[in-house]
Amino acid sequence: MLYNEGLVVSLDGDYAGVKIVREGACGHNCSQCAGCGGGETTIIARNDARASVGDFVALEGDGIIVRRAFIVYMLPILLFFAGYAVGYYLFGWNEALCAVLGIAIAAVEVLITMRYSKKQKERGNIPVITQVL
Repeated sequence: MLYNEGLVVSLDGDYAGVKIVREGACGHNCSQCAGCGGGETTIIARNDARASVGDFVALEGDGIIVRRAFIVYMLPILLFFAGYAVGYYLFGWNEALCAVLGIAIAAVEVLITMRYSKKQKERGNIPVITQVL
């Protein structure tokens, strides 16, 4: 399980927007992470602890944030290059067509990810606010 702390910035029914500060992308648990990075991001979490806006909260998830970050940031880039390579195979050195094919494949992946994200939210497969700190 991955644990994190954050600040509730918005509420929407049983869900809350939580701003988290990442010291490392994996919370310093290298076995569940492909790399480290820093920054601040806002995520949606199920509000089981009934936190209010402005509360500091503890979040729990099973690697969900890391997987979603890979799907949202890395997969489109990888698919762009794969599409570009397929374009090169199909069209030769016509870079414009290769780029268009790469962008099209990455765009399709983004649309699929958006649909997948909505289904995951409906299933409740998102981080959970476990307690107000």
